[in-house]
Order: sequence, then structure tokens, then C-alpha cells
Amino acid sequence: MGQDKFNLDVFREIIEKGKKIYNINVFVLDHLHFLARKSSIGNTTEEIGYMMREIVAIARKYNVTIFVISHIRKKQGQGGWKEMPNMNELRDSGLIKGDAHMVIMLFKTIEENKPIMQLSVQKNREGNITAKHLLFDFDVETGKIKQNIKGADELP
Repeated sequence: MGQDKFNLDVFREIIEKGKKIYNINVFVLDHLHFLARKSSIGNTTEEIGYMMREIVAIARKYNVTIFVISHIRKKQGQGGWKEMPNMNELRDSGLIKGDAHMVIMLFKTIEENKPIMQLSVQKNREGNITAKHLLFDFDVETGKIKQNIKGADELP
């Protein structure tokens, strides 16, 4: 299926069939703003709010987990981000963080000439966020995360 034909109804059908036929319980939607551009509502902010509410409703109806990928709205300075942005930097962040059950952010940085992937749980409606920050050795060539190198208690 071409990207121009993908919309919220198609996503709902994919989840329904995936759950019914293959018992798939986890789905990933990459990228929320792409789907919103396919909506007929018009205003992007209203579209994102509508999409988030619908995605939550779909997840509940089919008892599945849906990871929705969203991008940050701006770069920090001309060289890009130097440290992990927070969830307020997500495009249309108020709508996303309001409806999301969890907000997990990934950030690639360089430490001692080595690429590091940082994971930050910034919201968790299901429980606490005591393991807020984790660092992983990140292989840029393969895109694979190799191992946890620092736990939450070891970070400043």
C-alpha cells in the first residue's frame, strides 16, 4: 500500500486483522504527524489531538500496545541538540503528553568519542518513573543497541 492511501481507518483495520489473525499485541505508528496530514480536519493541532484520542481508543478496544513515534519540534541551536530534550519539545506536545499513557524519549549523543543512546521515561501513567534515564552503547552502523552501560542511579 502506498503512503498516500494510509490513514487512521487503514491503521485501525491493520490492527484489527493483526490481532485477529496473528494475535499481534504490539503495533508501531511511525510517524504521528504523517498520519495527521492525511486527515480531513484541517488544523494540524486539532488533527493531532483527534489522532491521539482515536489511537488510545483503538488500543483499548483491541487490547493492544501502540507505540506512536513523534518528532521534536525544533533544534537547540545551530548544531542540534546537545542534551536530551524533554517531552515539551515534542511537536504538539500538549496534545501528545496529555493523551499518552507513557512518553519515552530516545536521544543519541557522543560520550568519549563513542555513540551513546539515552532512553528517558518522561511520563508513565501506569506507575512510577524511577528508572528515568538509561544509557546504552549504540552501534551507529547497524542501528543496534548493544548493552546498558549506566543505570538511572549512576546519572547526574
